[in-house]
Amino acid sequence: VQQELRGTTLASFSTCRVEKRDLVIDVTEYHTQTAEGITPIDNDILIHVAPATPCDGKIPIDKIVVFRIPKGTMVVLHPGVWHHAPFTVNGRPANVLIVLPERTYANDCEVFELKKEDQIHIEQ
Repeated sequence: VQQELRGTTLASFSTCRVEKRDLVIDVTEYHTQTAEGITPIDNDILIHVAPATPCDGKIPIDKIVVFRIPKGTMVVLHPGVWHHAPFTVNGRPANVLIVLPERTYANDCEVFELKKEDQIHIEQ
């Protein structure tokens, strides 16, 4: 589903099914030009974020924070905010509504893998 914004931008609405996986932050990304809306539909999720930094590929490991987002709660990540795919909190799948401009992953997404020693294990 798409919604036109100001006559030139399309907001694309899609779902991401989050399956159980190890609670380890080993990848992070940012979008330089676009914000991202995230709404867990049927289960709580965990997301990591860190403040926007210069586009130099230096990940602010010491600034990463993990938040629990209750189902039905929308969060919006501003351009430049470090983040990546959410985690399910209890092992059950979570369907998550994602709102981004069309083709963001192809045109405005910088993805970085964390070195083994920089990976963060999430405690619950």
